[in-house]
Amino acid sequence: MPVVRAAGSHIQTLLIQGNSILSTLVIDSLTSGSVLVEFEEIVYEDQLKPLFSRSFSSVGTFEFWTHPYHNSIKVTVTTTDASKFTIKSTVRADVELLRSSSLDGADFDPTDNKHIPVGCYDPDQEKLFFLRCKNGVLVTDPIDTGDPIFIDGETATTPGVIQTLLTSIVPVGKTHILSKIHISGSIGGKWLADIDSAIIGSGRIASGSPDSTLEFTPRRKILAGESFRVRFTSKSKPIAGSDVNHHVMLAEI
Repeated sequence: MPVVRAAGSHIQTLLIQGNSILSTLVIDSLTSGSVLVEFEEIVYEDQLKPLFSRSFSSVGTFEFWTHPYHNSIKVTVTTTDASKFTIKSTVRADVELLRSSSLDGADFDPTDNKHIPVGCYDPDQEKLFFLRCKNGVLVTDPIDTGDPIFIDGETATTPGVIQTLLTSIVPVGKTHILSKIHISGSIGGKWLADIDSAIIGSGRIASGSPDSTLEFTPRRKILAGESFRVRFTSKSKPIAGSDVNHHVMLAEI
């Protein structure tokens, strides 16, 4: 049975082997102040290496991981006032870690594979997310998370006239991630790209410079229901028109 302990430090030395430890602290009563839990590795005699330190100031059940460590562990619980608490720890042994390992590229077996997931913290959302990969490679560009879409075409231009090369409306419940726009042709002119009539990009081509490419870094989002359009206006001279090619690269998520 837990007993009420006066304010002060309560030390326990453990001799264990493992690669991580899951501890549960149950604070049944706390007159005031806080309960400080400290884990230290005993490197040699009085040489200590801090591993974990956290203060708790309310009654309740708390869990926390302590890692890494090898052998001798010193656990110190310090209370600033009278309190009643229980602390329990569970060790993961090295042999268990080896048993649950698998070869690189092997199929995942949820009943056997127990690898420790790798997480990343998003400070804007204040959330922790597990890292995921595709074919063994971390996805770092949102263009790689969706289904690729390529819009290609050729339009016969009329000198001095603004013409629509393409129009695309994003389906309901979808988002388009715009990566690149490429326009090419032998006749000089200017092209414009817009989302719901708001210009997001432009470029020019000429007989001596027939290619114009705009790459969006970071990627540009086109939301559900929005209309994406690319238009081209060729020079009024020469009088004869010429074909202009467009290539748009994006992904749908």
